[in-house]
Amino acid sequence: MANSTLIGKVKSSYDGKNIFATFTKKSVNSKTGDIPQVNILVDREKPTDAIQTGADYSICGDCPLRPINHKDTPIEDKPCYVNCGFGPNAIYKTKDKLEKTDAKVWPIIRHGAYGDPFAVGKKVNDQIKAKAKKVLAYTHAWANKKAKYLASFCMASVHNLDEKSKANKLGFRTFRTVKFAASKLADDEIVCPNFTKSIQCKTCGLCGGNQTPSVKNIVIPIH
Repeated sequence: MANSTLIGKVKSSYDGKNIFATFTKKSVNSKTGDIPQVNILVDREKPTDAIQTGADYSICGDCPLRPINHKDTPIEDKPCYVNCGFGPNAIYKTKDKLEKTDAKVWPIIRHGAYGDPFAVGKKVNDQIKAKAKKVLAYTHAWANKKAKYLASFCMASVHNLDEKSKANKLGFRTFRTVKFAASKLADDEIVCPNFTKSIQCKTCGLCGGNQTPSVKNIVIPIH
């Protein structure tokens, strides 16, 4: 993908294995809008293979939505929504030809379009944060003590009110999935504006962790 560049190659914060982060300037994602996306990939297997063998642990950790986890202990109707057969696989095919990311600063970017930001470590995350005035990101690693710094720009991905409460106490704003649109919300939660008003992430910008500390936690029906 000529649209993609290399941010860096690092050892995974999850298991120390080789992974790499890429920056894709254009997106056709109808929910986010056309904003740059950061993808995190394992270095030794193409994404569609990695999710089958479990090698995706290096980039996704213990996320309960990983297909290999979800088939045994499903928490939602479907596992992770990312279709690795498209963007991630296409990026992987060009991994040895990717040029270094330039220094341009963008208004807003989506970090972790595939992969959890925790995987790449603080140094690379600081590089990614420097590439945009606002970063939209989510992490399932919020309970890890070493991930505390992610609260500055990541939403904690949670799946029930108990997890929400724990993540809030750790300093994270939360992004909670619910089964039904009419599910009861906590007083400090609002439904994702994309679901209620079809506002794209590019315009909304609420899922930026504590970059927007006065904003409520976000809830979205499973999608």
